[in-house]
Amino acid sequence: MAKTKMQKYQSRALEAVRQRRDTVRSVVSTAEIILGAGVGVALLGVALRRVLPATPVLRDVFLAPPAAGPLDDAMLDDMIGAEGTTTTRLAPAGKARIGGAVRDVTTEGELIEPGLPVRVVAVRGRRVVVRMV
Repeated sequence: MAKTKMQKYQSRALEAVRQRRDTVRSVVSTAEIILGAGVGVALLGVALRRVLPATPVLRDVFLAPPAAGPLDDAMLDDMIGAEGTTTTRLAPAGKARIGGAVRDVTTEGELIEPGLPVRVVAVRGRRVVVRMV
């Protein structure tokens, strides 16, 4: 018995629906796998971040957060006129030992080599400006 045209169209439509349903299922399955892997990696990262710094081998790999020290503007203003020695090349920024502590300093544009004496001439906000003595 021959199928009518209508039955042929219906069977083709049903086959297309089944194929699309299978495609949607495979896409959803793939998305679930990717999402699960992402969550797993995130949880593993959090766990390792807590455990690794305590291991003897990797204890020195992770830097400890800097200690919060009281550094107010009044302390910086008291530094004007203080003398020290450069510890790095100031080109124009670098480090200098002033008052027993190494501080980030900047010059007014000149280059100063390490080991030379400097004097604090200004404090602009948190920037300490030095000049060679």
